[in-house]
Amino acid sequence: VGWTPFGWVWSAPAEAGRGAVLLAVVKLALALALVAVLWLAWRMLLDRALVSPLGADRSGGRVRTGRVLDRLSMRSPAGAVAARSLRYWRRDPRYLAGGIVSLLMPVVLVVTNGINSGAGARSPALLAAPLGLGFFAGMTAAQELSYDGTALWLHATSGLRGVEDRLGRAIAVLIVSLPMLLVLLVLAGLLTGRGDLELSAAAGALAVILGGTGVGVLVGSYLQVAVPPPGANPFQSNSGGGVQGLISMLLTLAGTGLSALPALVLAALGMHSPSLAVLALVVALAIGGLVLVVGVRAGGARLDRAWPEVLAAVSRATD
Repeated sequence: VGWTPFGWVWSAPAEAGRGAVLLAVVKLALALALVAVLWLAWRMLLDRALVSPLGADRSGGRVRTGRVLDRLSMRSPAGAVAARSLRYWRRDPRYLAGGIVSLLMPVVLVVTNGINSGAGARSPALLAAPLGLGFFAGMTAAQELSYDGTALWLHATSGLRGVEDRLGRAIAVLIVSLPMLLVLLVLAGLLTGRGDLELSAAAGALAVILGGTGVGVLVGSYLQVAVPPPGANPFQSNSGGGVQGLISMLLTLAGTGLSALPALVLAALGMHSPSLAVLALVVALAIGGLVLVVGVRAGGARLDRAWPEVLAAVSRATD
């Protein structure tokens, strides 16, 4: 640092400048060498993994087909679709986020009312809590195709018939919802102490579950709604299909309510008459089963006519 007539100035030896440049070049060379080494190591490990799928001990095991899902998938194309959907329940957070909440809400209603004190804790109205499972079943069946996204190409190009797709989806929904229905009925009966009303409650719930599943597989074949893409936040909303999603929900709920209405009326009357409760159960199985069969067949026919359009719609729905 020195003084000149024009002010203070700073100067550095030329050697210091050359040293700084040399140090920067060395650092850059080391960084590039590290990137190159990591790249080569990654390529080597990847190549090894691709040609060596077994573990380090090179041990193998007998392939077994004893698992329930494997046995289900080998029996028919519809069974394979059902097994695939059930695997999604374990692996896809979007299913867990929506499905578990819908399944647990009736349980929470039953348990919380049972914990409370007073007459409300033993109210027979708790036996209506399992009805929520039916609306869950319908909405789940209606959105199954949308959650598949571009993976639906396998169904569209493999020669799978639409009725097999619809039947497989319905089987998966019923496998999840029917055991939960049994649990809810037992809990509600124990907490209310009204075992005499269990038959009416079962009739109403079965009517809603069977009818809702049938209506759902039919609506889902016509309307594909926007859903979060795989790996995204399961609670995020996609505004692109808000109106279509609302229409799908309203149609499913309305169809479910209409199909279950006769059995629900008889179930309500059966709370005072055991013979009407038995009749309500018969009507629930008959009408619910009929709606399920019609929904599977009509929805399957729709898919057979419009696989390309449906595939394009679900691909856009998860973009």
